[in-house]
Formats: sequence, structure tokens, C-alpha cells
Amino acid sequence: MIARSEIIAHLNEVWDRQVPVILTRQDQFLTCEAFLRRYRDYADRCAEPTLAIDFQQMNSFANELCAARAILDNCGQDAILQYEPQLTKTPKSIDFRVDYPDAKHVYIDVKTIDPEWIDDDNVRRRQERSEKHMPANVMLITDAAAHHQLTSSREKFLLYALELEEKIELLTDDERGQYRLLFCGNGTSWRRSDLEDFADFYRRNRHRDDDAFRAMEQYSMGQKGVQLKRTIDGLCFLFRYNLTSDIASIGVDVRGPIPGSQPIQAPRA
Repeated sequence: MIARSEIIAHLNEVWDRQVPVILTRQDQFLTCEAFLRRYRDYADRCAEPTLAIDFQQMNSFANELCAARAILDNCGQDAILQYEPQLTKTPKSIDFRVDYPDAKHVYIDVKTIDPEWIDDDNVRRRQERSEKHMPANVMLITDAAAHHQLTSSREKFLLYALELEEKIELLTDDERGQYRLLFCGNGTSWRRSDLEDFADFYRRNRHRDDDAFRAMEQYSMGQKGVQLKRTIDGLCFLFRYNLTSDIASIGVDVRGPIPGSQPIQAPRA
């Protein structure tokens, strides 16, 4: 259990680290004031003794702040950034939109995936069932709690991709553009290689031969009748280690290594 004072100190540390950089580009960030107020209001509410603090919600707020800074760092001087721009045909929102002078739009939906560390009989039984369907050419050595984090993360990759695809379908012709899904994590619950497996499946409509969870995903999608539209242009990640204020690493439009090449090492805490 993390003390309330430590949570508040962390939210303030992230603010102090990221906001001064964001403010240097606030002329490009049309909704900057409202975006920062939302974060500040949440941080102030966390100071109320009666409020139960959700660690995952706290991480989501901090990660959105880091994502805004990262987008501004990479979008160029002629771009305009908006947070949750109003969409014509739906009350649903996509977190960020970057508008360019040539009228091109780039949407970035930000999702934090921070699965709980659970080690109980249900999780262990689920691991046993999953390992029976593991590809013969893959050996995944992990305990039940870490296995739960990996499978939960993989399920969230698919869930959030489906949610963004639904929102893309509701955009008008004038609103359409490019779409990216930015997954935020702590770099240990899931790693770059885990996203690469899903990203390759999403892009190619075929699982990698070395994807440990391909059988699990194929079975789950088949049972639920899930069909991906594959309208998302890129899957990205942002890692920020637990209770730190700096971005550890970012990956844009990730893809898995070519078979036979040197594997990409995932960042470690």
C-alpha cells in the first residue's frame, strides 16, 4: 500500500517535470489550459482524506501528461495539438489529435495498461490451462502472477484496439486521418517484445510463429466472434517506471524483429 502523501508527491513531481516543457509549446496546444486543469484538479482531489486513490487511475493521469509532452516534442513546429477534440457524430473521444497545415489529422489514443500482481489459485489454474496451448517452439518461463500480467496485457491490447476501431468508424470524412494507439506501461508488467507480437498480428492478420499467446488469442477471438478492421496505422508504447516522473522510453509503430535477426531487448527497470 502506497501512502497518500507519496501519491501526492509523485503527482506533483510529474507535474514539475513535464509541465514546464509543455508550456514552452502551449501556443501549439489549443486545449492546454483545460488539459492541465484536469490534471491539477485530480491531484488536488487526491489530497482529500475521504477519496480512495486508485493507483491505476493515478498512473493514467500521469501517463497522459507524459504523452502530451512526448507528442509536442515530436509533432513539429507547424502542428496544432488538441486534447479530446469534439467529434461530430459521437460523444466518444480520442485523447489527442495533431492537425497539420495540409489538413492532415493524426489521432493518438492513450491507454495505460498496468495489470495487478495477482497470485492465487484462479490465476495458477489459468496459467496451467494456457500453457497446455503454448506453441511447441516457445518456452515461457514465468510464475503465475507474471503470467497473469502478460495475458491480461495481451487482452487489453486487443480490447483497446477494438475500441479505437469503433471510434474511427464514427468519424466523418473531414475528421478522418491517421490513427495511432499509444500504450503506456511501467516497462516490467509487459515489455516491448510483448507489444511487438500483437502489433505484428494486427498488421499482418497472422500471428508470429514465436508468439507465445497466439493459440490463446485465436481461441478467444474465435469464441467471441471478434473481427479486427485493422484501421489503426500504428501501435506505440511509452514506458515510465513506477513512481518516476521521466519517460523511460518510447516506441512508434512498433514491429517485431525479422526471424533470424538480433532480437530487440526490452527496457528493464
